[in-house]
Amino acid sequence: MPFQPRACAAVLTLGLAAPFAPAALAQTDIQWWHSMTAVNGEWVNDLARDFNASQKQWRVVPVYKGSYDESMTAAIAAFRAGNAPHILQVFEVGTATMMASRGAVVPVAKVMQDAGKPFDPASYVPAVASYYTAPDGRMLSFPFNSSTTVFYFNKDAFKGAGLAVDKAPSTWPEVVAAAGSAAAGWPFKVDLVEMLGAERLLHGRVGAAPFTLRLDGTLAPPRAGERLALHAGAERLHWFDPASGARVGDAQAAP
Repeated sequence: MPFQPRACAAVLTLGLAAPFAPAALAQTDIQWWHSMTAVNGEWVNDLARDFNASQKQWRVVPVYKGSYDESMTAAIAAFRAGNAPHILQVFEVGTATMMASRGAVVPVAKVMQDAGKPFDPASYVPAVASYYTAPDGRMLSFPFNSSTTVFYFNKDAFKGAGLAVDKAPSTWPEVVAAAGSAAAGWPFKVDLVEMLGAERLLHGRVGAAPFTLRLDGTLAPPRAGERLALHAGAERLHWFDPASGARVGDAQAAP
């Protein structure tokens, strides 16, 4: 099947069952607990600021409550203490917990219905909408932001394996086939692993030729006897004359 953007780190907002104060001359605060940091946190603040500037009856107060786990735990504790926030941002893993928290949350479909506001779950990506929909068909939460998986492929490795570099694989079978082709690099048998602190030297052979491979010290080294498939972009290969030691193609090398 073709690759599709997936909600791999989706988060949502839930209207908690916290009572609103009666509207009076002063603005009524709406507490919004979230887990957005850095640029995303600034975006949340901008959303609240723009809404607050658009009217005078309500004032959304965004409050950063730590990670997703921390904010959900804090909200549950606040609900039990009788001072839950009005809106809580919850990540996808917490959806089941919220669904099981009867009396603690108000389904977003009901919130929108009670407010007389149009709400069409079909306007969301089906995978996202279905994830946050209760068994009775009502959408429990309001999808707020959803991360999308991005597929990368190494064009140098594809080129070295004789694969097309102008088009990435578009299905899982194509990925498996490309990986099999790209894996057919230079066969390298590890004879000895030399540990040098910041790096590792892998001594072995490619065919009958001796070969030494430098490996970053932060990576787990293979064991002696293992066989690897090596790849390198042509622009990163340097060739030397075995008789003189001079670099082939280097204008400054001795003739």
